[in-house]
Amino acid sequence: MQHVHTANEVIKKATQTVYKASFKKFSDFCITNGYPDPRHECHYKLPVVLIAYLQSISASSSISLQTAEKARSAVASYYSSHQNSNGTNVNTWSIREDESGENRGYGNPARDPFVRQFLRRLKKKKVWWSGGRKSTLRSTLTHSALDCRLTEG
Repeated sequence: MQHVHTANEVIKKATQTVYKASFKKFSDFCITNGYPDPRHECHYKLPVVLIAYLQSISASSSISLQTAEKARSAVASYYSSHQNSNGTNVNTWSIREDESGENRGYGNPARDPFVRQFLRRLKKKKVWWSGGRKSTLRSTLTHSALDCRLTEG
């Protein structure tokens, strides 16, 4: 019988170590800000807290988009593992009431559409600040200058 590899077994050990450290920082952020430890409770506001965390680590223009994406990937990896899935779909995020009427999060908070949307906006912002906007402007000015020279001549 062939062994089926879990998501964490497929990821290289070095990456697992980086993800573990990154998830610990996210967990510390949750606790510091009055939310339950995500290693023990899948709080229904986890996507919002994750966005706040990503915002806090990406607020500096010196922090790369890769740092924020690595943090999101660490959370995605943690909740994708079989041990942490609670038998739910690890590719989606949902909020439902439990037996006591409390809201609970199920699945993978890093897969929430708002988290992905935040990273897309962050990517656009970082490209703009890193010179992508200047490059576009420079390219437009160069084309305008070429057009003027061609028509003058």
